[in-house]
Amino acid sequence: ETAEQTALDELRARIAGVRPELEQREERHRAVERDLHTREGRLESLRAMQQAALEDASAEDWLAREGLADAPRLARELQVAEGWETAVEVVLGHWLQSVIVAADAGHGQTLDELLHSSLDLLEDRRGGTQARPGSLAEKVQAPDAVLDWLNGVMVADSWATAWSGRDALGEGESLITADGEWLGRGWIRVARGPGGQDSMLEREKMIARLAADVKRLSTEEAALAEGIGALRDEVQTLEAAIGEKIVTYDFARLMDGATEVKTSEFGSAILERM
Repeated sequence: ETAEQTALDELRARIAGVRPELEQREERHRAVERDLHTREGRLESLRAMQQAALEDASAEDWLAREGLADAPRLARELQVAEGWETAVEVVLGHWLQSVIVAADAGHGQTLDELLHSSLDLLEDRRGGTQARPGSLAEKVQAPDAVLDWLNGVMVADSWATAWSGRDALGEGESLITADGEWLGRGWIRVARGPGGQDSMLEREKMIARLAADVKRLSTEEAALAEGIGALRDEVQTLEAAIGEKIVTYDFARLMDGATEVKTSEFGSAILERM
């Protein structure tokens, strides 16, 4: 009886050895789930805000007729260097809401059908314009029309630098800082722009980062759930095998009424009960 009890104790010790890992994974799973749900909620909120900021319902019918209902907006297509979002947003303004259309698609021919609407169309033509060195165009990846606009806007590392360079500006040129302080020949615009989550371009970057986080966390959550399930099954099947006294030789010799099986067969017995 003592030997049998010893054998059972050792098998139960094996089960006990699995439990800390199981508890650790369950704790991590709960943390990942909380983080995932928080980020999913934030992502949904930001997407709704961005959708509302980019779309003008007054032109929806026309866009649908032209097959442009799902066409991207410029704000979602722009790639902007980190830290220059405010400057680009100040310069482009309402053009960020532009609907991107295929080059030479001819959508402009039916614009006379639009009544009481505000709509900007921007051809997705690329490769014909090079970014001018030192200009805001160097800070973005965008269609040629956007690069044409931004090539005339030179960047300055501070307001003092911009101010001192104003007299050297040529026709159609201007200077802007990363904070959105903008000046040209005979004019100044101080529009440092909304910060953080309220900035359209910054919000778009946050959406991309959150979407990547949600994808990563979803993958981790699924892997953890699978691992937890496997560990639980292992504990349950070991307990079932012990209860039925299906064990390997080293334990069978110590237990009355045990069914001795080979190590491989013990594994099969475990699998059969999973």
